[in-house]
Amino acid sequence: MKLAVEFPSVSYREGPDAVVRLAHAIERIGYDHIHIFDHVVMGIPMEGRPPGPYNPAMPILEALMALSYIAAVTRTVTLGTEVLVLPQRQPALVAVPAAPAGAACGAGGVMAWARGRRRGGARAR
Repeated sequence: MKLAVEFPSVSYREGPDAVVRLAHAIERIGYDHIHIFDHVVMGIPMEGRPPGPYNPAMPILEALMALSYIAAVTRTVTLGTEVLVLPQRQPALVAVPAAPAGAACGAGGVMAWARGRRRGGARAR
């Protein structure tokens, strides 16, 4: 059995050193995978659309940049996104950081893709 941990996207509050300390601790404990969720757009309230589950003003770590940062300081864990919402991103800008992030950590990476879960969330307005 392999074990994964969801890296808290709000860990930046303690600064970049805390991200490194947490990544090292996860690796040292013996987890096999570190995953992070992706929420580039937090669902700003709009007329006719129900509110999202998160506070739209809550800043979080950007998934691919966080994984690249974590990749630089880990060696044995694989890294990945829980779900990466592609319609919110330009495809080439997903591929560029995704490949080195998996290679840099020495253990590889896994990515999950999605179009978005909110009805109308993937539509341009």
